[in-house]
Amino acid sequence: MIREYYQAGERKMELEFYLPEEKRESCPCVVFFYGGGFTSRNMDSFSRHCEYFSSRGFICVNADYGLVNETGDLKECYRDGFRAYEEVLKLADKYGIDRQKTVVCGSSSGGSLAAHVALITGKPVKTVLINPGVAWLYGNVEYIEREGSGTGRIIEQEAHRHQDWEQAYYLLEEHRLPDTLIMVGTADEVCYRGSALFHQKALEKGYESKLVLFEGLKHGQFNWQRSEGNTGFSKSLEIMDEFLKNMISTEG
Repeated sequence: MIREYYQAGERKMELEFYLPEEKRESCPCVVFFYGGGFTSRNMDSFSRHCEYFSSRGFICVNADYGLVNETGDLKECYRDGFRAYEEVLKLADKYGIDRQKTVVCGSSSGGSLAAHVALITGKPVKTVLINPGVAWLYGNVEYIEREGSGTGRIIEQEAHRHQDWEQAYYLLEEHRLPDTLIMVGTADEVCYRGSALFHQKALEKGYESKLVLFEGLKHGQFNWQRSEGNTGFSKSLEIMDEFLKNMISTEG
């Protein structure tokens, strides 16, 4: 694994590059954004994905980004997502990345970052969203109302809190979504409804979107660190592998 860095104002953010053992002239690349609600850092959550897909011929980049307590502004966290992706493209010649074959992948808040990067830059050819925060407002409001514990005041707070997080849903109106795989658990009270809504709207706009539901899986159980007793990590890795396999050339 090789470390590179990108500059975000006065902050220096890390990019972890995982390279295939078999050297090729150019390789497809997957950029991963970890989850954590923009409040906690867990670079290790995608380390096994990076190890696996680099063994399959991808260059994998595990991207760090500023947390809201560091940036003071949630929008700045999103800007870091764009900075990280653009830095990977700048380093394409150095590492042999095929700029026409980039993928963005993220989970939870990182899924929101990945969706924004894909929609606004228009450069990734595929997107993988794992229990993504792409329309959190809808899921949270429905959850509060269903439980009967919410009031108008709480719902307004939820709407304000997540107004930036859910922009990916609205961006579908004006920006093209690449071929997308969404994986979410049916017991995920944070992202299940929003993921399904995002998928439905993507289909209505004519985009290629595949939604895979994991019965009974809760939020975060796709993470290898929390997959004990369930098949969330292993099965999602298998599905993602199938989704990306046509990006690997059989020629040396």
